[in-house]
Amino acid sequence: MSAAMAATRLQPGEWVEGKKAIFIGELDDIVKADIPTLQLQTANLGRVTRWYDAAIDLKPDTFDNLVTTVANLNVNGRRGIAFNPAKYEDELFDAIRSGEAVGKYVIAPFAVVEEIHQLKKMGEYKRLLDGKLPGALCINNSGNGDTRWQWSCSLARYGNGVVRTVQMTDGYHGFDFRAGGGLHSCRACFCEVMEKKTPGMRVAWTRLRY
Repeated sequence: MSAAMAATRLQPGEWVEGKKAIFIGELDDIVKADIPTLQLQTANLGRVTRWYDAAIDLKPDTFDNLVTTVANLNVNGRRGIAFNPAKYEDELFDAIRSGEAVGKYVIAPFAVVEEIHQLKKMGEYKRLLDGKLPGALCINNSGNGDTRWQWSCSLARYGNGVVRTVQMTDGYHGFDFRAGGGLHSCRACFCEVMEKKTPGMRVAWTRLRY
């Protein structure tokens, strides 16, 4: 069985030892958050991607500072990549298309962070949570509630100074100023680009809930 065939059998939430990461899922495409319908054709990543979570929950901070933190990561033989905080998602999409960002730590797009929320009590996420281990998602109601919000790299409709977030407790969609806020959490993620489409993949669309 080829490596590609084996990879298709990964289950979302599964720990992948060879990558030292949690498999999030395989997405047929990713559409940017908060994009008007008329612009959707130009708002797609346009690639089939597999996303992984390195189970590194970075210290809550502003989005701008997290961009630097992720860019400087060098863990488990994998490095981060730097992008302009005000243009992060655009530059990330371009770098995935070119291959420059493939396999490197990044702040994931909004749709990927939503997938992490859906998996929060499954597989490796559940094991980390139940064991109160490092790298667990912060979803408990105790402590500072702001730490349960996960940054994405997707800008909100209000302009490039505002970034979309997901509440890990209940999946509520929110936003905050990328140079402010200060107490949000962030996961170090990376992706692979698939050469061919495989059965069962889907488009990752964002559904806003306020």
